[in-house]
Amino acid sequence: MAQTETSEDYSHLSGVYGGIPVSVKKESSENVRIVHGKEFPLVLKLEIDEQEVTPSTKKIVLKSFMSEIASRGIFLNLLRSHGAVIFRGIDVKIDDYSDTMKSLFQRINYIPFEQIGLGNPRKAMTDVVMTVNASTYERRLYGHQEFSRYKRSPAVLSFFCQKSSNVGGESTLSHASEYYERIKSVLPEFLKETMSRGLYVSQCWPLKIGPFDPKAPSWSMKHSFGKYIDESDSVEEMKRKAVALCLERACDDYEFLPDNSFKIHHHIKPLRIHPYTKEPFFYSSFPVSYGKYYDANRLGDSYQLNPVNGDGARYDDGKDIPQEVLDTLMGLSLEIEYFHKFSDGDIVFLDNYQVYHGRMPFVEGEREVFSSMWDEPPEQKKYPELLKTLR
Repeated sequence: MAQTETSEDYSHLSGVYGGIPVSVKKESSENVRIVHGKEFPLVLKLEIDEQEVTPSTKKIVLKSFMSEIASRGIFLNLLRSHGAVIFRGIDVKIDDYSDTMKSLFQRINYIPFEQIGLGNPRKAMTDVVMTVNASTYERRLYGHQEFSRYKRSPAVLSFFCQKSSNVGGESTLSHASEYYERIKSVLPEFLKETMSRGLYVSQCWPLKIGPFDPKAPSWSMKHSFGKYIDESDSVEEMKRKAVALCLERACDDYEFLPDNSFKIHHHIKPLRIHPYTKEPFFYSSFPVSYGKYYDANRLGDSYQLNPVNGDGARYDDGKDIPQEVLDTLMGLSLEIEYFHKFSDGDIVFLDNYQVYHGRMPFVEGEREVFSSMWDEPPEQKKYPELLKTLR
């Protein structure tokens, strides 16, 4: 898409929030992208007079500002128009972030999204804030949309940086509509095949029994499929409870392997229409699904190429997708990425349907980023519909 700077001005968002004058300015970025005529992402900086800055005033201002733009309909309008909105300039602590998120999303009648079926362990920091995946900090985490292959997925994601990394750790963002357009331009036959055949990927968790370990994935963990599992449960009872949760939240096709690993089979229809923008987009988390095979092929990592650890993507009717097509799909996803270098206090909001997010490698212990996921209430939820005709 054409990379031309837009002239939109956001000074109208400046004002008095929590009794404190706040200036709001758009920040420019060299690698910003233009999607459907809008900057992706939109980066806004909030500035408070230095004489007014204290830990107390910062949290008051942030909560007041976010609540106000939510109540006036500005927040959702910006998010749906741009796909991603980043607020900078006011660094607060995690409890203040949590309180602000609850206030903001209550204003738009959104509810916390319960994370079930996670691939890697997480820890709850507050009732609405979780840790992010820290098990693979030394490797790149490729782009994905949260729970895009599951029966339920959140509408909005938020990420908060309490401590930025000195080196690496950039967040990668790419627009799912731009990805669709690039695929249509370069691999039109793949889109036609996908529309008629669907896609298949699988995911596999080992079983590890014991205390929480942020680096040890297991389907028995609370935020994977262990929500209802008790310490006294037998393995068979654990399996029964995990299956019930899988059927409710993830998918209907699953199996337990001889070593008690839990493997689920995703049958995907990734060509979708956004419920509000009405633009077509590619909803699949393909880069993160294929990324380990992409890296393994380059690095000669036989473990990651083992089918037990998840099958590579193919068409859902069993037909293979040519290797060159898969590699091209991966390359296209990397070409359109925006890299965001976190600063302390940054809050990133993503429309989970429109945006893939990932992460570059970083040094362990140097990066503290947390997430909060939100959704429309069930009676108001608008799911992305299937795209029935390519356009």
